[in-house]
Amino acid sequence: MQYLLILAINPSKFMFRSLLLFLLLTTSAEFSYAQDKDKDLLVWEDINAPDTVRLNGLDALIEKTVWQDVDSAEALATLMIDFARKTGIKNHEGNGLVWLARVYDTQGRPMQSLELMELCIKMAIEAEDKLLLSEAYSACGNVYNSMSNYSLSIENYFKALKLNEELGKPFSVAKTYRNIGIGFVGINDLEKAEEYYLKGLEIVEREGFTDELPGYYNSLGGLKRHRRLADDAIDYFRRLIAMGDSVDNQKFIAASYHNLALTYWEEKNQLDSALVNFEMALKEKKRVGWASAFGSTYTGLGGVNSKMGRYDQALPWCLLSLEDARNKKSLATEFNACGCLYEAYKGLGKLDSALRYHELMEVMKDSLINVDREREINRKELGYTFEKKALSDSLAHQSEQAILVEQTEKQQIGLVAAGSGLLLLLILAYSIYSGKKKSDELLLNILPYETAQELKKKGYTDAKLIDDVTVLFTDFKGFTAMSEQLSPKELVADIHICFSEFDRIMEKYEIEKIKTIGDAYMADCGLPSPNGLHAQNVVQAAFEMRDFVETGKARKIEKGLPYFEIRIGIHTGPVVAGIVGIKKFQYDIWGDTVNTASRMESSGEVGKVNISDSTYALVQNDFTCEYRGKVEAKGKGKIDMYFVEPNS
Repeated sequence: MQYLLILAINPSKFMFRSLLLFLLLTTSAEFSYAQDKDKDLLVWEDINAPDTVRLNGLDALIEKTVWQDVDSAEALATLMIDFARKTGIKNHEGNGLVWLARVYDTQGRPMQSLELMELCIKMAIEAEDKLLLSEAYSACGNVYNSMSNYSLSIENYFKALKLNEELGKPFSVAKTYRNIGIGFVGINDLEKAEEYYLKGLEIVEREGFTDELPGYYNSLGGLKRHRRLADDAIDYFRRLIAMGDSVDNQKFIAASYHNLALTYWEEKNQLDSALVNFEMALKEKKRVGWASAFGSTYTGLGGVNSKMGRYDQALPWCLLSLEDARNKKSLATEFNACGCLYEAYKGLGKLDSALRYHELMEVMKDSLINVDREREINRKELGYTFEKKALSDSLAHQSEQAILVEQTEKQQIGLVAAGSGLLLLLILAYSIYSGKKKSDELLLNILPYETAQELKKKGYTDAKLIDDVTVLFTDFKGFTAMSEQLSPKELVADIHICFSEFDRIMEKYEIEKIKTIGDAYMADCGLPSPNGLHAQNVVQAAFEMRDFVETGKARKIEKGLPYFEIRIGIHTGPVVAGIVGIKKFQYDIWGDTVNTASRMESSGEVGKVNISDSTYALVQNDFTCEYRGKVEAKGKGKIDMYFVEPNS
């Protein structure tokens, strides 16, 4: 019996759902993927065709579908995995897992995506399937990139690159180069990003991989714009637009018009060109049904018209932008729309309306900051959860290996003792003990004692919410100036002297050093075990840190050498604490308390210890506190602050 169904791959969602239902109900039918001139066709064929025919067809269909209907792509990927498992075709099962992981990432489900990739990587390693392994690493890189964990995204992309180079797959190498470039943009290393973009573009142009050109032109155009190289950016965006209908994902064309408009407006102040390109961007977005991107172009049209003095023409676009933002509940777009309306109404002389939208912007500022903070916390928690699981798996494996080693060592010790006497036995036993002692010392140098013990006992640690912790931040004023006057070796030596003394002070007052970030030093007291004097201990330590730096400053001035000055900020409140990472893992803390402590430092003054109201409440009877009033702190609004000094 034969089935024959021909379906163009630009169908409605209803047609996709009908196809999926048919696929699920007719599991005996086979299909292959073919091309017929300008149409992509799905052809159901003879039931005697190999199972791989259907799976290859599904793979190709998912690749097309994922751009148009992610829900259908999810259903197709699930079908592909199930059918591959039934037929025992492992490499296609892995391909299905990769597709499903990519779908989950698109849907904002990074944890599920990473869990699938963990399974896929294990499957690929067991099967020694380098091709599947490279796809899995690439997918992992994409997920970490969407989580803004750029270091891990770059690490996974490089693993994929190595495998693709070994396999001799220039197309995959070219795609991976662009992904690596995107990762370097994420960490703001624009020179490295451009280096990898150009490496990939060279392969694409040499090998004739025209499908990859739009992505490269878009990325390079964005990079050049970011570096304020307007003419170069315009050149890349125009190259992309010139490709026209040959571009598979037409959203690239719409985005290029929009980016051209922004470049002409913000970098070259050519408002006529900006207006024309915004109009083209909106036209293209409507043509491809990219409704989620209408709002940014409405705002652009309103903003450019206002800049040209056409306030009456700007106003309708600004109102459309506001309506679109509120319908989509997009706070950031609504904020921009209010800014657009403020400028338009102000230009029209309607100051009451202008003031109303300006006030709305001020109200939304705090909300946007809170959204960004919450997003960042969620991102860190997602990364923490997955990395903690990976760490647990890694430690479990290490524990198994340690047991095997220990058993082997016991056998060896028994044999040696029997043959060579007690002395050699004692020497070997001492070597094992010394190695374990060094290992424990190293662990305690990285983690708090209680956390290290939990890690050794359980193989993982649980994140903990601690209600009452005092957090300290320090920062050096004059660090940049010193870095210009001293050699790198001299600068690092000075920093090392300061931080070494800070470490000693932390130990003295039972304070946990968390990390250093450049020339900043972060520590806290009250975790992982409660400490009733956490605030007093931190303030006392801050005095000693300040005095040490002041003494060093005096010596440097006498010798006519550049010197450091220090700002110190302290805040008390709840934090979440735990281990992050699976390589060079680190004990860290998160929460608004950390952000506020950082603001205490940046809002302070040189040579002063600046504390918040919550810390003041705990130490006011122990030290002399000077109320500063409500001081503006970036991203926090006005906060009650105090300078604190020892009692005279």
